[in-house]
Amino acid sequence: MRALYINNLMIIILLVTLTSITSAQKFEPENISIPHGLSNAEVKCIYQDRYGLLWIGTPDGLNKYDGYNFRVFKNIPGNPKSIISSEIWDITEDDKGDLWIATQGGISHYIRKANNFINYDLEERIPNPSPSNPQTLRILFDSEKNLWVSTLGIGVLKYNQETNEFEDQKYLYKDSIHTTEERIVAFPICEDSDNKIWIGTDEFGLMFYDKEEQIFKDAEFNKRNDILNFSSDGNILTRIFSDQSGKLWLVTQNGIYKYDSRIGDLTQIKRFNDKPSFVGWSFETGITQDKEGNIWIGKDHRGLFKFDGISNDYKQIKFGELYKNRRGIYTRLIKTIYTDNTGILWFGTFIGGLYKYDPAREPFKLYVTDPNDPKSISGNEIFRVYESKVRNGKLYVGTRGTGLNIFDKEKKEFEQIPLNLTNDMFGGSVRSILEEEDGSLWLGTWGDGVVKLDKNFKVTNWFKNDSTDRNSLANDHLIRNLYKDINGKIWVGSNGLLHILDPISMSIKRIYDPVRATYPQKLFDLIIQKIETGNTAEEIIEVGNSQDLTADFNITKPRNFLIISAGEGLPKDSLMNDFG
Repeated sequence: MRALYINNLMIIILLVTLTSITSAQKFEPENISIPHGLSNAEVKCIYQDRYGLLWIGTPDGLNKYDGYNFRVFKNIPGNPKSIISSEIWDITEDDKGDLWIATQGGISHYIRKANNFINYDLEERIPNPSPSNPQTLRILFDSEKNLWVSTLGIGVLKYNQETNEFEDQKYLYKDSIHTTEERIVAFPICEDSDNKIWIGTDEFGLMFYDKEEQIFKDAEFNKRNDILNFSSDGNILTRIFSDQSGKLWLVTQNGIYKYDSRIGDLTQIKRFNDKPSFVGWSFETGITQDKEGNIWIGKDHRGLFKFDGISNDYKQIKFGELYKNRRGIYTRLIKTIYTDNTGILWFGTFIGGLYKYDPAREPFKLYVTDPNDPKSISGNEIFRVYESKVRNGKLYVGTRGTGLNIFDKEKKEFEQIPLNLTNDMFGGSVRSILEEEDGSLWLGTWGDGVVKLDKNFKVTNWFKNDSTDRNSLANDHLIRNLYKDINGKIWVGSNGLLHILDPISMSIKRIYDPVRATYPQKLFDLIIQKIETGNTAEEIIEVGNSQDLTADFNITKPRNFLIISAGEGLPKDSLMNDFG
């Protein structure tokens, strides 16, 4: 009984203490980090596989997250079947459901069924390799099932399934062909809606892959953009993203651009004039498109920006606490953003771990009574909310002192159901609600017993206390709970009292009445005999405060049983009933 009271109280607090109606959802993401099982508070990449599992790359392990628990994969020295490096840069999935991971030490292919990794070490091919520099940066499967990997030093590699090798590519820039005999740093990689592969390089800027000639070529811009250089210091590309309309979003160290590759039109839509506190941070960029078509860009520590996806308008979203240094005012550093298949946005940060934000979650709206509005709720103190299974989109709302309401979720309107409740000190309260399959209702009240309404909400039956009838309702007050069992009987719970109501015969029977409970003398004689002979089956010597002493038991064959309940408190204390 106590639990039911607390639930009702929580509903009252929830609906009464809200003081304003929120017209737009606030950006209040949920944080998930090391205390929840994440291996490291720096999240470099996020990927959702075909099974709905999230894979999260950190500097200290590959994390698999099922929404509840993390499992972490790390490099195990001496074990060639473990992941090649614990520092993860990017993740993708092949058509078999296996993962390919770009890491600090090369490429790892995770075989899901075998639960192990096949590794590809590129150290011998990387010019001037260093343990502090990553071998691979981004990894992508295109629409033709080709695997592409960007690297720090040998440009972009394409995986050859027949030879099981990663092959070098050629680059045509300003009429000259370049190969990996030169040092080529490739970072972002993307496929657009026309199935064209785009990359960003430090040396040649923005390039696309010509499938016929099998070579990367520099991007084509119209005359207005001829002077733009994506290979100049401070304007190197950090992310390339293809939106739903087919346009490319290009994010550089110090700017955001929108590029229509079909006509060569390039537009700068955001310029960062400040210099980053640390040059390496300027490469940290997250970008995604949500279900509504909005483009979200997290630009290192310079902020989170939300674009409407159609125009060039945007607004900056506050993300974390602001801090200030001699170069400017900054927010939490964002490294990656990902939209999962349910529309939830995930943010990976530098030292804040993982953040989860659901833009579809509706804000709380406060409904209060308005004397001038007949379609408002009848009162502000709520005892029970019950969703109708018969009336689609309707909620029954029981109130304290102002009866029963029906809420239309689509119209956002209330209908007040008149009830002649006269014995309630508050004026007419509905504490509990039970709906029948035909749309009729059972209502538990505060002072007027149990009321039966037909499908048109007319009173057909009323169960109240009758002092001359032991099988009437024992108490008209505080009918807290109504429950229908598989046999069609309705259990009626009130303060310390339990009844069974038969809706066919319209009769009610008391199951437990602590005030009028009587026991046969034979039972007392049996208990005295057990005590005098010391034949005790079970015994509780000492127990702490507020302990639950109940235990489950099964009856396997017919026989006589002696069942004794135990509680704590004084015999006149009603709390004894909660622990009995």
